[in-house]
Amino acid sequence: MEAELQYSNLSSLRKARCESQAFARKCANDYWLQLCSSIEQASATGNIRVMYEGIKKATGPAAKKTAPLKAKSGQVITDRRKQMERWVEHYSELYSTENTVSEEAINNIPALPTLDELDKEPTTSELEKAINGLASGKAPGNNAIPPEIIKKGKPALLPHLYKLLCLCWKEGEGPQDMRDARIVTLFKKKGDRSDCNNYRGISLLSIVGKLFARVALNRLQTLSDRFLPRITVWLPFRQIHHRHDLFRETVTVAGSNVNHCT
Repeated sequence: MEAELQYSNLSSLRKARCESQAFARKCANDYWLQLCSSIEQASATGNIRVMYEGIKKATGPAAKKTAPLKAKSGQVITDRRKQMERWVEHYSELYSTENTVSEEAINNIPALPTLDELDKEPTTSELEKAINGLASGKAPGNNAIPPEIIKKGKPALLPHLYKLLCLCWKEGEGPQDMRDARIVTLFKKKGDRSDCNNYRGISLLSIVGKLFARVALNRLQTLSDRFLPRITVWLPFRQIHHRHDLFRETVTVAGSNVNHCT
């Protein structure tokens, strides 16, 4: 009798285990079918972001690879701390380059009447317009505040941001943490991996700092009609047909030359 009971319990255990394994396989199969379907649908509708997010889920986290760097003298650096110091040295030299304009070129610029309205304190409508123009999905800077939080929390954050903006406007500068950049390096897939010049630096700036810069940029665009002609120029990956777009690109390129590496 006892042997029959043990056999019955063993059979029940095996049956339950088989059923649970079959259910787990079904859940896994349903998950992969749903993930593949979402990737396929995103690809068909042109939603590249969702497509790549699905691919990342399917392939798993990428393995972090570190390569030794070379100092300016050519010596190979393997110590992690010294590698970070080398990156700071590289980008400090790269971004500290100053452009000089000759006195003759300055004197040849025609004098224009002063626009006093550019010095006036920004309005809340200008700041609200800049918030509405923030692009979603952008990586934040050191403060880790993404643009989605500022856009969604605009009713509550607008008065405080406006107060800070007016303070920065009066003092003529913003807080240092709004000007600092977190630089991410991407290998150009050509050349020596140990050479810092073969990496492209992506500067992740403070979203709040970008917001204040957008207010100033919108103000400065009122000048573009006066000194920038309507021309067509080529910049990397895009063609610009209008003076306002050229002015925006010029300010963006100039603003990307940060002096602080973190």
